[in-house]
Amino acid sequence: MRLGFQSLLDAGVSGLVTTVSLDKYLEDEKAWDVLRRGVQLAHSMGLRVWIYDEKGYPSGTAGGLVLAKMPNGEAEGLIRSFDDSGRPRYEVGKLFEGTHATANFSERRHYVNILDRDAVERFIEVTHDRYERALHPIGDYVEAFFTDEPSLIATYVPSGLDYPKTLPWHRDLPKIFQERKGYDLTQHWESLFVDTGDIDRKIRCDFYEVIADLCAETYFGKLQAWCNAHHVSSSGHLLGEETLVWQTDFDGDPFTCYRKFDIPGIDMILSDPERIMQDKEPFFLVPKVAGSAARLQGKRRVMCEISDFFGLMGWHHATLAQMKSTAGILMSLGITDFVSMYTISLHPGEPAEPSLKARRYSAAEFRTYTDYVDRVNRLFCEGERLARLAVLHPIVSLWAHFTPSERSMYELHPSAAVRFIDDGFANLCRDLLRNQIDYDIIDERSLVNARIEGGKLVIGGWATMSWFSHRWTQFG
Repeated sequence: MRLGFQSLLDAGVSGLVTTVSLDKYLEDEKAWDVLRRGVQLAHSMGLRVWIYDEKGYPSGTAGGLVLAKMPNGEAEGLIRSFDDSGRPRYEVGKLFEGTHATANFSERRHYVNILDRDAVERFIEVTHDRYERALHPIGDYVEAFFTDEPSLIATYVPSGLDYPKTLPWHRDLPKIFQERKGYDLTQHWESLFVDTGDIDRKIRCDFYEVIADLCAETYFGKLQAWCNAHHVSSSGHLLGEETLVWQTDFDGDPFTCYRKFDIPGIDMILSDPERIMQDKEPFFLVPKVAGSAARLQGKRRVMCEISDFFGLMGWHHATLAQMKSTAGILMSLGITDFVSMYTISLHPGEPAEPSLKARRYSAAEFRTYTDYVDRVNRLFCEGERLARLAVLHPIVSLWAHFTPSERSMYELHPSAAVRFIDDGFANLCRDLLRNQIDYDIIDERSLVNARIEGGKLVIGGWATMSWFSHRWTQFG
């Protein structure tokens, strides 16, 4: 173990993201002893430690332990169908087949409802509390918890199929909506599913605002509160960060959720710099949104889980030059911390893996990458970052026209207005960067709290803030 940790240090890696053994997950006392010794050794060698909070992903189930104790905490959706006379009806159903619970690269597993406070509290109890008991006091050893792609899963993934129109649901939603918006949502179901008239826009905007707030409060907020109480930072990343449609489907609004992260994060599972900026897929928006959200909160650190997963799927791993270029793009867009999923040999003298499918770098070879990223990141982190231009994050406009699709998330949304807003936002943001015009993306809630000083828009201390210096870090 010591030899492996030393190889990470030799490779320029400053820490590691780890978890207790996935065998008998969270329930094997011997595994907790191994974790404890490993974390203490890593800490003594100067490695920083983050905890990955799930057995695979998406986070929230504790490897199935949460729903084993409380099956009524499973994710649900409000589904529109028709009775025998052709009239619409609305039924609550479990969300599983065809959702992210089954269509992910980790494991088919029934998923929790992240709007359910009891389910989230159970997740924290069997996961975070157990880590604290094993590593007490956990704040002495662990810097952050990493939560991975929790979401509402109220949309469908496999392409080429027809699906029922589905909305995120929790049994307390009508009551909470009544308390926050002052009217009965159950009288307006049809406005959420199809166009009925001018009132639709208000109903939809109110609905998704409540959904976004509940996501942030119930899941991300509870994790952050636990972490802060134990002197640990909360981090991780959302699901479906690339488009406004996916953001609406999976968490309502990313800016609302990012406010409940101490270190907001993203993932970038490709290392092809040309593809990041291409017209077809707006990957570049992911770090730009997260970085902007952090700065609006007066925070500097933004984490990125970086890999070349897409390259490996195509049997072609990125070159070191491509990896460096990718990191440069990400840092220019706001990333400060990298959780590396590239493969490093933990045995000195072991040759690099020649296979394009599973490239393994020696510590010396990988050090050329980490040294490069360290130098570049210092340039971004040791000065002031002042954007002179603000771009509105138009998700409220999209909500007004948004209805759940009957097709896969990977197929075009049926609303021309939704597609226009989504594509127009991405194209504007891309064109500005291609013309070397920097900007920050601002959500409407931040604008409500903004003020004008000296002809400048000021959000908190954002217009005049000097960012503190932060050394680049990477975890392996």
